[in-house]
Amino acid sequence: MTHGRPLPQQCYFARQGETPPLCVSHIINGVVHIYDPSLPPGTFDLLPFDTSGGLEHNEALFDLLVSLNRSGLPFIYQPKEMGAPEQLMTWWQDVGKLKEAFWLISWREPDIWFKTLIVPPILGLQGWTGPKTFMG
Repeated sequence: MTHGRPLPQQCYFARQGETPPLCVSHIINGVVHIYDPSLPPGTFDLLPFDTSGGLEHNEALFDLLVSLNRSGLPFIYQPKEMGAPEQLMTWWQDVGKLKEAFWLISWREPDIWFKTLIVPPILGLQGWTGPKTFMG
């Protein structure tokens, strides 16, 4: 994910035991799941969207995720989930549709988390030649 993005990336490291913020977690069947640390484990706030078109071309989903980003919600790093919200945000940056940065949140241990600011890529920086196909 670093090709085309300037280094070093801006990071925020939480203090031990610091409660994580609300986060954009994942998408299932036309619903964006928001992780809320105040809810019981496995419980999410749910935000439905119009499922017209594939995820990467869905304008309702794009508008929803951009709105959540502008509200300050970070996106959970989900490397094993194809089409995760953070992957979509990165893709939209890569193709020039999303011109703003977003925060990516990751955990090292259950109570140790950090955020990394993901900025849009710059053509030619670190050898980046432009976007590939989504999930391809």
